[in-house]
Amino acid sequence: MNHEFQRIVIVVDDPVAKDKIVQTMKQDQMEVVTCDEPEAVEALLSQKPIRILVVDVPRGFNLAHHVAAYYPETILVGVGISCDEVQLRRAERAGIQILLNELNWEAPESQCTTGSVQHFEKLEQFLAKDDVTASLQPIVSLSNPKPYTLGFESLARSPRALPLWNAETLFTYAAKKEHLLETDLFCIRAALREACHVPQLNKLFINLRPRSVNHPAFISKLHALLERTNFSASQIVFELTEQQSILNLSTFLENLKRIKKLGFEIALDDFGTGFANLEWLYDLQPSYLKIAGLFCRNIETDTTKQILLAATTEIAQKLQIKTVLENIETKRERDMAEKLGINFGQGYFFCKPTSARSILESNWHSQYPW
Repeated sequence: MNHEFQRIVIVVDDPVAKDKIVQTMKQDQMEVVTCDEPEAVEALLSQKPIRILVVDVPRGFNLAHHVAAYYPETILVGVGISCDEVQLRRAERAGIQILLNELNWEAPESQCTTGSVQHFEKLEQFLAKDDVTASLQPIVSLSNPKPYTLGFESLARSPRALPLWNAETLFTYAAKKEHLLETDLFCIRAALREACHVPQLNKLFINLRPRSVNHPAFISKLHALLERTNFSASQIVFELTEQQSILNLSTFLENLKRIKKLGFEIALDDFGTGFANLEWLYDLQPSYLKIAGLFCRNIETDTTKQILLAATTEIAQKLQIKTVLENIETKRERDMAEKLGINFGQGYFFCKPTSARSILESNWHSQYPW
């Protein structure tokens, strides 16, 4: 097996899994370095370029976020055994491009070395085909006596067999090729196309990169998209992500004011992590605060998280901002979120991302399971 990679870094905390991975890699004559701490990986990254970084699932997600942001030349490969849909979703959000199940290294190897290049070289053709679809995940009230659906978050999906395709991969490359605006509009169009099949839709949450907001043509092109649909600006909530990519903050904030005046609403995504902090909350003054899902894990027993969430909720209430807790997966998490005063929830406990057709056929919103 011919490997062109300079080094493989494995980050795992399961000794059995680590031994299996190391043995498999060494049999293929690959240089292997094992690390138990993110700091050790950071040191390795600064010493020598690494073509592939292998991270454990789910322990390595925070490290994967860091690597994707500061070492974009590194291909992220997640190694996980029996990964479920929740882990797949979290891996995608972390920017991990391939998930290898059962340590099956040989099948995806050609995809790592050539598939990404072939895919990236065809970005323009990929956008021109306009065949990306959108899945919808509901955002549900927690405190209202009668539960209701606030709206749906749109998640871009590719129907074609592209193992390296995910939203983070697409946008990272689009930014390098200066096609970020086109790519954002591409996903917005897919969201509108799917959501138009949901009757009496209240709010549609769509991810948006701040650098697209800075583009002088963004508002006019957005208007052109809406004119082809029955949506009004007041139905659209833009979730701002990747705040570190803002190049001109003053221009961004001015354009954001114009967007708000047109009736669009703003949500601050992944609050509590990275750049989604109190300063950003002050600058944006959003309508919605989407609290990062990492604060949801073990929320029913973790008193520190309870204190942090209660404080966040109090701040949001005083600023008249609605709160949404992401990645709710159990009833205990849902109940504790309500107890802490969080307004809305989102996650697999309510409904996994699905098509508008599935939402209508299942009639899930009329039979709440919580």
